[in-house]
Amino acid sequence: MIFASRVVILFVSQVRARRLPWRTAAGVGVAMATIVLLSELNAFPTIEQSYSTSISLGTFWLQTGVGLVLVPILSGLGVWILVALALSLFPAAQGLLRRSAASAWRRDAAVAVILSLAMVAAFDKLGAILTSLLPTYFPPQIDLDANYLTAWSPALGALFSAVLAAVVATAMVGLAMAIFQSGWSRRAWWFWVALFLLVVAVGPAQAHLVREFLAVWIYRALSFAITLLIMAGFFRDNGLAYLATVFCLLVAKPTENLLSQAAKVYQWNGLLLGGLSLMILTWLLLDRKMADGRADPPVQSTSSAR
Repeated sequence: MIFASRVVILFVSQVRARRLPWRTAAGVGVAMATIVLLSELNAFPTIEQSYSTSISLGTFWLQTGVGLVLVPILSGLGVWILVALALSLFPAAQGLLRRSAASAWRRDAAVAVILSLAMVAAFDKLGAILTSLLPTYFPPQIDLDANYLTAWSPALGALFSAVLAAVVATAMVGLAMAIFQSGWSRRAWWFWVALFLLVVAVGPAQAHLVREFLAVWIYRALSFAITLLIMAGFFRDNGLAYLATVFCLLVAKPTENLLSQAAKVYQWNGLLLGGLSLMILTWLLLDRKMADGRADPPVQSTSSAR
């Protein structure tokens, strides 16, 4: 609630100051609306499963058609506003929309991606060990929400979801950073309230005993603290690092799930998802001029320079 209210206040202040780069963010909104539409078309074979016999078939298809049109438009508008607000708070991040301007961030972003993957793998291993030792406190997590498995192309379904979520998550991280910087610099009362609520929310809501709450809280607090240290040391204001890392983390699990399926069609989709994801990461992180040997060594990002 506090975060949402601060986002609204930031939005109103940026609109009054006329700092929102509407034109710059419009391209991102259109691209995300297109991805949502493609994702809906990819999941078209599952639409009939939601049919309710309480309405006529014609009414069902009319409602479905309206939804197929409105959802991409509303999603694009939402992403447009969100990205415009984030870019107004961090004007240097507008370089993400120009490959040449983002070249200074690529090396640091690649390091951040590798480090983040290693950290996630380490905590997954630690979580598995804790699950085997303390199954009551750390129950096994079973992923039953793999909706992309029922799509026409599971690989494209997972890829579209990852791209959309990566853009939205990166913009949300930018807003969170701006709100944190504003609250910390002013020592505002709402900042300390939000910080206290965040510390409490790290613990499990379903804990029945104090020691169970503390055990899980320590594990989550440790992972959260290490994440913040990595962000402060390697990410900082590197928008490309956030975008590439979030995307990579979002496609890693679906790729693993698809490759672990017994059916060959899912395994081929896993290979397709891995290949497409690698192409996108290469496009994000590899400087074309550097690959051709026609450029000087990469320049450090502003975060590294500091």
